[in-house]
Amino acid sequence: MSKETIIDNIPNILSVIAIICGIISIKIARDSLTFSQRSMLIKDSYEPILNDIKNNRENKLDSSLKFEFENLRKIKKSYLYLAFEDNDRENINSILEAEKKVNEFKRKANSYAESAINRVLNKELLKRGSEEIVVSTNIGNNQGHTLYNLNKNLYDILMNNELSYSIATDNTFIWCETGRNYTVTAPEGYEYETLQREHLYKMSNFLEQHFNLEVDLQNPEEIFFSEFERFEKEMIKELTSMPSYQEAKNEFENLMKFIDELESAIIERIKKLIIP
Repeated sequence: MSKETIIDNIPNILSVIAIICGIISIKIARDSLTFSQRSMLIKDSYEPILNDIKNNRENKLDSSLKFEFENLRKIKKSYLYLAFEDNDRENINSILEAEKKVNEFKRKANSYAESAINRVLNKELLKRGSEEIVVSTNIGNNQGHTLYNLNKNLYDILMNNELSYSIATDNTFIWCETGRNYTVTAPEGYEYETLQREHLYKMSNFLEQHFNLEVDLQNPEEIFFSEFERFEKEMIKELTSMPSYQEAKNEFENLMKFIDELESAIIERIKKLIIP
């Protein structure tokens, strides 16, 4: 390296040295801090992470609620991150990566649930020789207009075994739209198939008309719940068999493992700071 190159790179070299010295200083200082200084270090660096872990630990894969490790991201962008042990930094990165992948699944979870519901209903329609197919399923208002940005979507309802209850009680209005495939002849003479949407049903009306599953509003649990249970189980199985769900399940299990490892490590660090 030439003398000129060394001179040009002095600012970068000094910056790196400053960071290294800062990290070393923080690590050495931990052994000589007063109790109040140790408490401040815990509050600024470890407490935010533990809060993130606490706030996210109860979040499950059967919920569309996304994970949110905001404090962890802030720590990673700060100088404090560089003072963490290698294993801690590795766990932080692993948590944020797993969070991203699981949240990507949760973002699409409603469409996966809709697909699972539609497939099971269409299999049953095919068995019964119906030409009608379910095109879409959604949560709507009492006129059938789709509702968005809900606290609970189809995924939450299905995965928590609440679909039959929602249908039987109208606690949540669930609608399905049906259609038929028609063969159409183009002006040029060739034929092609096209889907024509035909009917919008409240789910309870669809089940009554197509599957003879009648909701007894006076005593729905005795009749409808027991008859619809088979469909609900098939829908859940259809969803959990999807490759996207299996991948998310693996990432979720990894996320829980990384959270446990980081939490244990931080608790040990705190013990050493409180009782040096």
